[in-house]
Amino acid sequence: MKVDNQKHQIQISIRELIYPDIRSQAVGPSLPFYLRTSKGTQIHSNYQEMSKLEKKQTKTSVKTEYRVKITRKVKNWVFTITGRTDLVQITGNTISVEEIKSVNHIQSFSLDAENALLYKLQLLFYAQHFKDTYPNKAIECKLVIIDVFTEEQKVHNIPFNSVLPELDAKCAELLKNIHEDSQYSTKRKKRVDSIVFPFDHMRPHQQEIIQTVHSVLDMKQALMLSAPSGIGKTVGTLFPALQYTIGKGKRLFVLTSKTTQQQMYLETLRLFVHKKGKLNAIILTAKEKMCLNTTYNCDPEHCPYADSYPEDYESVIKSMLKTKVLTSRYIRKKAKEHKICPFELSLDCSLYCDVIVGDFNYVFSPVIKLQRFFKGKYNDCICIIDEAHNLPDRAREYYSPELSQTMVAECIGFILTQSFKPKMRNAIINKLKELDSFIDNVIASLNNPGLRVASVNIDKAAVAKLLEDLEKLVVDYVGNFFQQLDLEPMAGDPFVIFVKQVHFFYQILEQCYLDEFEQLVYPIDRKIKIFCKSAANFLKKQMKGFHSVIAQSATLHPVGYYREMLGLPENTEILQYTSPFPQENRLYMDFPFVSTRY
Repeated sequence: MKVDNQKHQIQISIRELIYPDIRSQAVGPSLPFYLRTSKGTQIHSNYQEMSKLEKKQTKTSVKTEYRVKITRKVKNWVFTITGRTDLVQITGNTISVEEIKSVNHIQSFSLDAENALLYKLQLLFYAQHFKDTYPNKAIECKLVIIDVFTEEQKVHNIPFNSVLPELDAKCAELLKNIHEDSQYSTKRKKRVDSIVFPFDHMRPHQQEIIQTVHSVLDMKQALMLSAPSGIGKTVGTLFPALQYTIGKGKRLFVLTSKTTQQQMYLETLRLFVHKKGKLNAIILTAKEKMCLNTTYNCDPEHCPYADSYPEDYESVIKSMLKTKVLTSRYIRKKAKEHKICPFELSLDCSLYCDVIVGDFNYVFSPVIKLQRFFKGKYNDCICIIDEAHNLPDRAREYYSPELSQTMVAECIGFILTQSFKPKMRNAIINKLKELDSFIDNVIASLNNPGLRVASVNIDKAAVAKLLEDLEKLVVDYVGNFFQQLDLEPMAGDPFVIFVKQVHFFYQILEQCYLDEFEQLVYPIDRKIKIFCKSAANFLKKQMKGFHSVIAQSATLHPVGYYREMLGLPENTEILQYTSPFPQENRLYMDFPFVSTRY
């Protein structure tokens, strides 16, 4: 969406206009997202190609991915709404417009469902374009529904009627939101003035830290702060970062490796609020820890909170934001009260927060990171990395996938407990056994299989074939749940998770031509592993996306080494301080009974 406030013009796609929804997608879908996306794209393409072939012998003109545009004037604003219709067929005086949608279970699809109403609105928008362009032609509207698993098709004929009133209403609603955002911006200066230093006096060096952080943020640069406990790093960096974040309309991520550090930031943020600071912050907690059930299972059949949203969901969030610092305890309480998944609720609340405090995983893990913030550009985000010396090791773990025979055996054991056709069960088990044999063969290729660990060359083509077969099986596996039981596999389904792990293993294996990786085999542990020796290049790409990064710790020595390992640029500002405590107070203790022999 592009907004020109001076000309009162807005360019927006039909998808952006009719599908805005703050509700997160953390509970599902059960099919790996990359597979669901590729399968949907394949279904669209196949249907379009078949339609072209069928009409090739006739005089029918068939066009796919046809660009359409409608211009509307609402409250003195000019809206240019664009889109691409999946299929347009022109025969004589008739124009047939088709919108293709892939669904998980075609038998349970209803035209009265909320998503179907939006599908119809999108279809009618495309039809409206052709009606406006060719007013004398008859318009046919067809909603094509295709099952993503069985590829069964149903074509629903939708009567054409003008959607201009609905489009105008959507545009008016969007203008209202833009106006509210504008009002929020005008209040920003008052909010900035409310952020004051929470203590009566500053510690030595804190003033310099604060001034340096302000300078770094103004220059959109990075800062490394190496200082021992007692300097006041937490407030010294958080205070100016808060002022800049709120004053400039940014978002601040505070990342830690331990929950004890998050507790420290919680207490510090409350100090700012106690001083009448106008801010909104949230402490993100792991999904399992947020769960309200005695057993962690996100299957809607077993969890009353999964996929449950009240009609006044937005007002629930608005009410919660009156509490300036949201904690897991408060969120769980409100989630239980309104029968909402607490983790989902926390993610949705985070969209409205100035400060998000959480684990390294939420930003740097390629699997767990918050896609809602980091899928696209995030140069409006500032990042404080606390105890930053822990990040290089954690990042190496992110990019060091492994596959073991224990993992395979556990997956086979799970499949044996599932009730579906023997043919499918046997196909999955046989493929898993094939992977088990592959690991066996890697171990057998060693001259000395008694080694604890050894370097190997893993056959990339063999892993690619195993992955391809497993992905086909997992599509059939998930489809079986929909067809036979009319439900999805439970969240965290072991087989689905395992296929994701094999997929990630192969993704990293493809990059093993880089010096950062070593392919290893552990004969005793019966596993293969890709060991990431340095994740600096991965971190570098992520660090570049932020407005600014502040990495702080008491142990960032040598500074040059950590700058490279953290992926920070060469022009990173560096502050180093010694302990503020008197040297004569230092206590030296000797433990001669502790062996340091390797």
